[in-house]
Amino acid sequence: MRTIDSKTFEKYENEMGTAVEEIAKETSEANGLTNVRGELMLNVVLVAHKCKFDAPILINSVKKITMTDDFEYVVVDFPDTLPLIKSVTNRKKKGECTLTGLASWLQISTESAHNAVNDALMLVKIIQNLKIKTKQLIDRSITWTDKIASVCNAEKSATQLKTLDKLGTCISSDIKKNC
Repeated sequence: MRTIDSKTFEKYENEMGTAVEEIAKETSEANGLTNVRGELMLNVVLVAHKCKFDAPILINSVKKITMTDDFEYVVVDFPDTLPLIKSVTNRKKKGECTLTGLASWLQISTESAHNAVNDALMLVKIIQNLKIKTKQLIDRSITWTDKIASVCNAEKSATQLKTLDKLGTCISSDIKKNC
């Protein structure tokens, strides 16, 4: 049995708290609950630090395993903590808002940094230490679908820019910037 927002659900879980049956898409749309690897969850918010770097890698990986529709169905928001943390801390110098830079500043262990799991745990501690609320993250997020479109547009622009390189000095750098 699970209680979420003072509502109790037991139909989809066994006595161990593990989801035991598939939740119909229509049901999930109505109540926001999803079954993820046997865990009953509400809509997922996928948080990234320096999303500009992580998003294309994640999106291409999801596309590669043909799970784009599944991901779009489960992941509802995709906030980037970097601009939020910069605004909260006023730290703007190079390296001050990297995960390890923030962790060191906040006296959080950076042991095993640059490992995905450890970086995620480090980010959680940074967010908690800075007292950043869920609402702040949600307010700064975009939908997963919009993030995919943004990454695709950036890739398309990069491809178009490469075709302009063939023109060499016949085209100004200002024109290239506008593409």
